[in-house]
Amino acid sequence: MSVRKKVGDKVSDIVEKIPESLKEATVPYIILLAEEISREMAEQFKEAVPSIKTEKVEHPSQVVSKVFELAKVSGRGKIREMIVETDSADYRMELNVDGHGKIPWHSKISDLMSVGPLLEYLDVFQEDGKFTIRVSDINFIKGFQAYINPITQVTMYKSIIVYDIQTTGE
Repeated sequence: MSVRKKVGDKVSDIVEKIPESLKEATVPYIILLAEEISREMAEQFKEAVPSIKTEKVEHPSQVVSKVFELAKVSGRGKIREMIVETDSADYRMELNVDGHGKIPWHSKISDLMSVGPLLEYLDVFQEDGKFTIRVSDINFIKGFQAYINPITQVTMYKSIIVYDIQTTGE
């Protein structure tokens, strides 16, 4: 049932309960009644309207030698920021959003360094012997998955993904 239908039915129920003698009520009473209807409608909306919850997935510093899942999230939301920092560029990165490869599985870090400047959501750089991938501001409807696949053993110093996810009160 839609939110509009739920609220409309609720208001209709309240209006039907008003006795005929009160339909000619004073202004203060009408204001009081309107406030009560407003509170009731707010409760109905609170249950049906999605809210946004911020989540964070963080992995400790570790050595990675096989495919490693950074995150797997279902639902509607937005990746605020994802940062992966390693000691080597000797791995592949994958980021699937709603089943589409924002960063395809075959993407080496060297490839991403060359296309990063062309993509708004992707920064890839090397600084002080560390390789960093930063992804930001990507909306998703169904969800996203992020993985790294080392070609040789890689030390992952940091992996943080901060995202917003919609939740409902129902």
